[in-house]
Amino acid sequence: MKCPHCGSPIRLEDKYCSYCGLPNDLATQHQKDMNRYQKKFNQTRFEVLNSTRNTKKKLASFFVLAVMVLLIIASYQFEDVSWRLGRYLTTRQIQSHKTEHLAALETIIADQDPLQFTEYYDRYSLYLSDDFDSYYAVKAISSSFENVFQYVSDRLSDPETYDKDSESRRLRTLASDLNDIFQIEDAYTYHQDLYFSEENLEYIHAVQDDTRAILITYLGLTEEEADTYVNLSSSRQYDLLERSVSAS
Repeated sequence: MKCPHCGSPIRLEDKYCSYCGLPNDLATQHQKDMNRYQKKFNQTRFEVLNSTRNTKKKLASFFVLAVMVLLIIASYQFEDVSWRLGRYLTTRQIQSHKTEHLAALETIIADQDPLQFTEYYDRYSLYLSDDFDSYYAVKAISSSFENVFQYVSDRLSDPETYDKDSESRRLRTLASDLNDIFQIEDAYTYHQDLYFSEENLEYIHAVQDDTRAILITYLGLTEEEADTYVNLSSSRQYDLLERSVSAS
């Protein structure tokens, strides 16, 4: 390029003409433009690098999250497969010992021992097999009796360790279990022939008699109150239990 003042040849980056010594205005403007371009370049470079870092962080977080989700899904699938396999093996085991289980349950029913029935039924997971559906009502009343028995046992334990703060909740649970015992036949009106065979009914009535004895002996009800308990409303049942337990 030429000097705008004397026309001598100069370079764009020369701040002054080497011939006339006057400042090169184009060089000054060029330097300003270069500085501005350099500043924009650095700013753009920073933004690109920062955006890249953020993107990498987001991708890394997304990757970690995706891996966690996959692990959770795999865990649930593994647990489901394990549960299904365990159930299948248990069912096969029950089936292979079906005759022994049936004989054991019939012996327990003949002995009229609800605590032993519940323990045996649960120990061998007989609820997994349809072959023992006929004992459904027997199992239900046995479980409720076990809860009543546990309540009485807790009350008879060391008074220092008995949790009196939860007495109201315990009494409501007790009332529910007592209803399940005394109204077992009304609760299972379907499949009467399956659930209430002659042997099962004899067992069920024996459990109900034992429950009445507990109400009188350990919970303070009179014989009349024990006999009419099932006919009371839920609120009156609770009031009767609360009053009798407090007095006993």
